Amino acid sequence: MDSLEHDYVKYYAKFGVALVPIPNSLGNIKDYLDSLSLDGIILSGGGDIHPSLYGKSSRKGFEYFPERDHLEKKVLEFAVKNNVPLLGECRGMQFLNVFFGGSLLENVNDMKGIRHAGTTHEVDITDVRARKYFHKSSLAVNSFHNQGFSKEEVASSLKIFAEAADGTVEGVYHPAKPIAGIMWHPERGKMRGLFNAKLIEAFIKRKLYWKK
Repeated sequence: MDSLEHDYVKYYAKFGVALVPIPNSLGNIKDYLDSLSLDGIILSGGGDIHPSLYGKSSRKGFEYFPERDHLEKKVLEFAVKNNVPLLGECRGMQFLNVFFGGSLLENVNDMKGIRHAGTTHEVDITDVRARKYFHKSSLAVNSFHNQGFSKEEVASSLKIFAEAADGTVEGVYHPAKPIAGIMWHPERGKMRGLFNAKLIEAFIKRKLYWKK
């Protein structure tokens, strides 16, 4: 069974976006994506990415979804080839990093410092372009993830635009493609603020990291 949080549908509808869910069991993924005439793609949050995709072994007590990993690989290949704007949220950002050759920390909550599961914390906006666009150098974000990555694990083809105080990466973008990711969830609860609204508008209107 696949599932999609209603928060996504309600939140993105405020920006005039109609979401089309993509089943993880889909057969001919390319033909299906071609038929949709997509304006953009969102890789949403969800379960853990299988460690075999970044050279590690599976762990007991963790649940993995190989079908979704396969689907999102094909979706990303489609986005890269066709220059379709893409936003990765939480798991979606983690998958971006793995897709472009990076690795993951299997449980960032094993690290000392910030907890990342079911909490909020500050992030620093480290990229000058983002600071100018948002007129901010930091913000509070929600956090609902076990996996993550630091500078050591980030893919060489991705650039960092946001970090947490413990060194974990909270925002990345591709310098040559309209692709970026964030580790938090704009659609959930109190995060529906001006910063996130401006971020989503940049994605939809192809500004900032999604610029034409």
